[in-house]
Amino acid sequence: MSRLEIGVVCLASLGGSGTVAVELAQELAARGHRVTVLAEARPPRLRDASVGFAQIVAPEHPLFAQPDALALAATLIARHRERPFDVVHLHYGVPHAVAAHLVRETLGTSGPALVLTLHGTDVTTFGADARYASVIAACLRSVDAITTPSAFLQRATQQAFDVAPIVVPNSVDGRVFRPEAADRARVDEIFGGRRAAATLVHVSNFRPVKQTRALVPMMQHLTRALPGGARLLLVGDGPERDRVEADARAAGIGDALRFVAPADDPATLASWIAACDLFVLPSEIESFGLAALEALACGVPVLAQRVGGLPEVVRDGVTGVLVDALDALPTAAETLLRAPASARTAMSIAAARDARERFSPGATTDAYEAVHRRALGAFRSPRSD
Repeated sequence: MSRLEIGVVCLASLGGSGTVAVELAQELAARGHRVTVLAEARPPRLRDASVGFAQIVAPEHPLFAQPDALALAATLIARHRERPFDVVHLHYGVPHAVAAHLVRETLGTSGPALVLTLHGTDVTTFGADARYASVIAACLRSVDAITTPSAFLQRATQQAFDVAPIVVPNSVDGRVFRPEAADRARVDEIFGGRRAAATLVHVSNFRPVKQTRALVPMMQHLTRALPGGARLLLVGDGPERDRVEADARAAGIGDALRFVAPADDPATLASWIAACDLFVLPSEIESFGLAALEALACGVPVLAQRVGGLPEVVRDGVTGVLVDALDALPTAAETLLRAPASARTAMSIAAARDARERFSPGATTDAYEAVHRRALGAFRSPRSD
């Protein structure tokens, strides 16, 4: 097949949408496409030297301290006029849908085909607000293809914006996220030599929607219920982090928790996760749950709420356990960690195998390549309107 010139637009901060976008860009480049990532700063996971990078720079004006839709549209248009894109794939609807609309209005048929992947709160938060939903829906009509990572988000998008996205699940790199990546000695160092019968892990941006404060009563229960106690590694940073730490101190279990900054290097993150016994995700909503998938690929079962797209990622009772309320987390965690070693080993093996078989980068890249070519074909074909 012919090589395409592809622009991939993403948010540079650590998080699911940026990770998905960068990993896709690198997979596409490995297949011979010429790929440029566009973001307000270089994304931490962009490691492939064959992938270009263009920074989105906002105007020097006190009202535009952060890159916005206008800055992104201007950057895309200037870059396209320099070296035309065949396809621009934008990740996250706000503000990227507005930028896509501006690109289409400015360049018309001389511009690139436009693909937009919606990732979560761009649908569940902005789509739920009538003031924003109608504007976003109008902008979405300017793109040639829309995707979501889960059937859950596909349904929410249809309801919010009256469009029909294609489901393309996220993927995980099994060469990096694998059981053999475990570095238990390093995790022991993080805890200052404090040992426990069970080590749990949570990875997130500590936004309120992640409900990380629910981890404290769970750990309070486990430190008492499990012979040998338990410890919790929390990876990431965000607005709730200090509250979680304060809650743990107030509950008398501050020593059982350790906080580490987000790992830019995915291999480092994998080495921490794979050294743990259980990944816990108490989120109020998850459109997919990329962190949960990375844990599964490391052979670490996942305990989470039965919300959003998580049931599409975690096979309840097979690769992890899903609960229907936050107050069920402590007992569910104890049950999982007290299970016979043979049962825990079987769940670990099933988790790694299921992640590898159902969420391979190759399958995801195949699907996105097909979306790109279909969008390009539709954009270049004569239109009745």
